[in-house]
Amino acid sequence: MTAVIFDGRAFAKEKEDKLVKLLERLPRKPKLVAILVGGSPESELYLKLKQRMAERLGIDFEFKKFPDEKPQKIVGFINQKNADTEVNGIIVELPLPAGFQVLDAIKPSKDVDCLTGENLRLLAEGKPRFIPPTVKAVFDILLKATQVEKLGDLKDKKICVVGDRGMVGGPLVSVLRNSGLEVSGANTGTQDLIATTRSADILISATGIGRLIKKEMVKPGAVVIDVGIEKKRNLGVAGDVDFENVKEIASFITPVPGGVGPVTVVCLMENLIGSVYH
Repeated sequence: MTAVIFDGRAFAKEKEDKLVKLLERLPRKPKLVAILVGGSPESELYLKLKQRMAERLGIDFEFKKFPDEKPQKIVGFINQKNADTEVNGIIVELPLPAGFQVLDAIKPSKDVDCLTGENLRLLAEGKPRFIPPTVKAVFDILLKATQVEKLGDLKDKKICVVGDRGMVGGPLVSVLRNSGLEVSGANTGTQDLIATTRSADILISATGIGRLIKKEMVKPGAVVIDVGIEKKRNLGVAGDVDFENVKEIASFITPVPGGVGPVTVVCLMENLIGSVYH
């Protein structure tokens, strides 16, 4: 068996084309403010990807970089943008320096990344204002996989999320369970992790540990969605999944890069446009 390899860039383009039509109905173009703290080249590159998509869609994008500032100054800037009625969304690129508590300064109605405590609480309660873009991307890819592989009703499938306590995995488990799906959470400390992952019809990994998920951990014919990414000197960019070996037994698999990442960016823009409609 050789897996269907998901093309995240093509799928993102399909979604982007639909957004163009939605934007045409708006009385004015939305505005997104993006904040970068520090000088991480990886974070800046990822923000540039968001900026380029915003520009393609005709979304007003403001990029503010704080090279080495105190949290109070960043909170002050966020408060200015909270009060600005022309601004529809505010994002702070992660990771933040240690001790920077600025995310809850974002007005929840403008928190299109869904990182504030209030929005995460609403998400856990099944009453989301926004769904985190990466979580939404995984869910949309999962729906795509059901079409490609003719999986039938997802409620009949066992889903395992590895990294269930993380920033992506925790909200993802909440969204899947609130959708009525059977989900088991796991992490690197789970006893007999191999047996847990191998029992899953759908395996989602979001740990950020390169090539954690080996071939022997995957049920033959499973759908495998790789959310993690890690840079190593000897491996280069690696996802959570040992892609070359796992693709031999999975039915559907997402690569890294080019899988979940491009879809996450367009899901952020969907949240932004949704904030205008709401």
